[in-house]
Amino acid sequence: PRTLSAYRMFSRATEVTREPFWRLLREHRKWSVGASYVGMLVQNMRLWIIKILLGTEAVGMYAFAVGILGHLVSILPLGALITPLIPGLVDKRTELVRLIRASIKLQFAVSLVIAAVFFIGSSTIVSVFFPKYVATMPLLYIIVAPFLFSGIAIPLMPLFSAFTDQKTLFLSTVLRMAIMRTSLPIAIHYFGIIGACIELSLTVLIIDIERYYRFKKLLPEFSMRPRDFFSMDAHERHAMGTIFRGLKSRMTRVPDAT
Repeated sequence: PRTLSAYRMFSRATEVTREPFWRLLREHRKWSVGASYVGMLVQNMRLWIIKILLGTEAVGMYAFAVGILGHLVSILPLGALITPLIPGLVDKRTELVRLIRASIKLQFAVSLVIAAVFFIGSSTIVSVFFPKYVATMPLLYIIVAPFLFSGIAIPLMPLFSAFTDQKTLFLSTVLRMAIMRTSLPIAIHYFGIIGACIELSLTVLIIDIERYYRFKKLLPEFSMRPRDFFSMDAHERHAMGTIFRGLKSRMTRVPDAT
């Protein structure tokens, strides 16, 4: 199903070069499928390690915290919004850089606001709606940290597919598994369930930095300094408008009755 959905999405993009779909599938999709399976293996291994070392109750607490993080990330599906736009800009590097810069600024700004609201109101929300999980509040405060860094990394993810470099994502996922398998037992030994959340936060940070530098090799024209997060030129505002139009279209789309 993922292969078919990817085909439907990218088939609507501007054609740059003509290549047989099944050849692309054979040469590149294997890495994407491999990354997906290794990613699921990482998630399952992390839960099994927590269960073996800390017990079933700790798994429930950890799963609740990770679930909250997943809901926060899904508030702005920026990766899905810009994915159809990127293939048509692969040969238009200047426009592509503007789109990515605008996407990162938007994702980071939204992530910052959501994180601030979360820190202010999460205690009340959990106490009222999830009283059984009040004890997870320290975990939530730790695990929300990767949310800000992912705000920078999320817009970069579709680029690896657009540049047919899914192998990089596969290797990055394998690296994540190696880091987790090595550091999680140590973190749990010294800090318990809080150590599991610290390990997740640090692993996400390391992988996001690693993917950023791999992305720089794909698109050397891209650069972004810390002060760039607080300014936006006319071209980036235009790119931001394109993203907002995509978001509006996505929110107002009528579901298919069939």
